Amino acid sequence: MSEQPEVEQPIADAPAGAAASYEAAIAAIHERLEQGSDRMDRIEASMADNTDMTRDVHEVILAARSGFAAIAKFGRGLAITGGWIAKAARWLAPVVVAVVAIYHGVQTLLHGGKP
Repeated sequence: MSEQPEVEQPIADAPAGAAASYEAAIAAIHERLEQGSDRMDRIEASMADNTDMTRDVHEVILAARSGFAAIAKFGRGLAITGGWIAKAARWLAPVVVAVVAIYHGVQTLLHGGKP
Protein backbone atom coordinates (compact mmCIF):
# COMPACT_ATOMS: atom_id res chain seq x y z
CA MET A 1 0.00 0.00 0.00
CA SER A 2 1.22 3.46 -0.81
CA GLU A 3 1.36 6.16 1.79
CA GLN A 4 -1.10 8.97 1.47
CA PRO A 5 0.31 12.50 1.78
CA GLU A 6 -0.63 14.49 4.81
CA VAL A 7 -3.40 16.96 4.18
CA GLU A 8 -3.25 20.34 5.85
CA GLN A 9 -6.00 20.99 8.32
CA PRO A 10 -8.63 23.51 7.29
CA ILE A 11 -8.72 26.76 9.24
CA ALA A 12 -11.85 25.76 11.13
CA ASP A 13 -10.14 22.62 12.45
CA ALA A 14 -6.80 24.35 13.14
CA PRO A 15 -5.39 24.25 16.64
CA ALA A 16 -5.71 27.39 18.79
CA GLY A 17 -2.05 28.41 18.30
CA ALA A 18 -2.45 28.35 14.53
CA ALA A 19 -4.78 31.36 14.58
CA ALA A 20 -1.96 33.49 15.96
CA SER A 21 0.40 32.31 13.21
CA TYR A 22 -2.23 33.15 10.56
CA GLU A 23 -2.59 36.63 12.01
CA ALA A 24 1.19 37.04 12.02
CA ALA A 25 1.35 35.91 8.39
CA ILE A 26 -1.38 38.35 7.38
CA ALA A 27 0.37 41.15 9.30
CA ALA A 28 3.61 40.31 7.46
CA ILE A 29 1.78 40.45 4.13
CA HIS A 30 0.29 43.84 5.00
CA GLU A 31 3.74 45.11 6.03
CA ARG A 32 5.23 44.02 2.68
CA LEU A 33 2.35 45.66 0.81
CA GLU A 34 2.95 48.89 2.74
CA GLN A 35 6.67 48.75 1.93
CA GLY A 36 5.85 48.20 -1.75
CA SER A 37 3.46 51.14 -1.72
CA ASP A 38 6.11 53.39 -0.14
CA ARG A 39 8.66 52.27 -2.72
CA MET A 40 6.23 52.98 -5.55
CA ASP A 41 5.61 56.49 -4.15
CA ARG A 42 9.37 57.16 -4.12
CA ILE A 43 9.71 55.90 -7.71
CA GLU A 44 6.84 58.12 -8.88
CA ALA A 45 8.39 61.17 -7.18
CA SER A 46 11.77 60.40 -8.76
CA MET A 47 10.17 60.05 -12.20
CA ALA A 48 8.41 63.40 -11.78
CA ASP A 49 11.74 65.08 -10.91
CA ASN A 50 13.42 63.41 -13.88
CA THR A 51 10.63 64.57 -16.19
CA ASP A 52 11.05 68.16 -14.97
CA MET A 53 14.82 68.07 -15.53
CA THR A 54 14.37 66.55 -19.00
CA ARG A 55 11.85 69.25 -19.90
CA ASP A 56 14.31 71.97 -18.78
CA VAL A 57 17.15 70.50 -20.85
CA HIS A 58 14.83 70.21 -23.84
CA GLU A 59 13.89 73.89 -23.54
CA VAL A 60 17.56 74.89 -23.42
CA ILE A 61 18.35 72.83 -26.51
CA LEU A 62 15.40 74.31 -28.42
CA ALA A 63 16.44 77.84 -27.46
CA ALA A 64 20.01 77.20 -28.59
CA ARG A 65 18.82 75.66 -31.85
CA SER A 66 16.61 78.68 -32.52
CA GLY A 67 19.48 81.03 -31.81
CA PHE A 68 21.78 79.24 -34.17
CA ALA A 69 19.10 79.18 -36.86
CA ALA A 70 18.79 82.95 -36.53
CA ILE A 71 22.57 83.35 -36.80
CA ALA A 72 22.63 81.12 -39.88
CA LYS A 73 19.86 83.18 -41.56
CA PHE A 74 21.70 86.38 -40.68
CA GLY A 75 24.89 84.96 -42.16
CA ARG A 76 23.16 83.99 -45.40
CA GLY A 77 21.84 87.52 -45.66
CA LEU A 78 25.31 89.02 -45.74
CA ALA A 79 26.35 88.85 -49.37
CA ILE A 80 29.64 90.56 -48.60
CA THR A 81 30.91 87.64 -46.54
CA GLY A 82 30.23 85.09 -49.25
CA GLY A 83 28.08 83.04 -46.86
CA TRP A 84 30.99 81.99 -44.64
CA ILE A 85 29.07 83.01 -41.51
CA ALA A 86 26.26 80.65 -42.48
CA LYS A 87 28.73 77.87 -43.24
CA ALA A 88 30.48 78.38 -39.91
CA ALA A 89 27.18 78.52 -38.02
CA ARG A 90 25.97 75.36 -39.77
CA TRP A 91 29.07 73.47 -38.63
CA LEU A 92 29.41 75.03 -35.19
CA ALA A 93 25.73 74.86 -34.16
CA PRO A 94 25.61 71.13 -33.35
CA VAL A 95 28.91 71.33 -31.48
CA VAL A 96 27.81 74.30 -29.39
CA VAL A 97 24.40 72.73 -28.70
CA ALA A 98 26.12 69.56 -27.49
CA VAL A 99 28.48 71.53 -25.25
CA VAL A 100 25.61 73.56 -23.79
CA ALA A 101 23.56 70.40 -23.20
CA ILE A 102 26.47 68.70 -21.45
CA TYR A 103 27.12 71.80 -19.34
CA HIS A 104 23.49 72.03 -18.26
CA GLY A 105 23.35 68.31 -17.58
CA VAL A 106 26.41 68.50 -15.33
CA GLN A 107 25.04 71.59 -13.55
CA THR A 108 21.73 69.80 -12.97
CA LEU A 109 23.44 66.71 -11.58
CA LEU A 110 25.78 68.66 -9.34
CA HIS A 111 23.34 71.29 -8.09
CA GLY A 112 20.02 69.44 -8.38
CA GLY A 113 18.20 72.07 -10.36
CA LYS A 114 18.45 74.76 -12.95
CA PRO A 115 21.97 76.15 -13.51
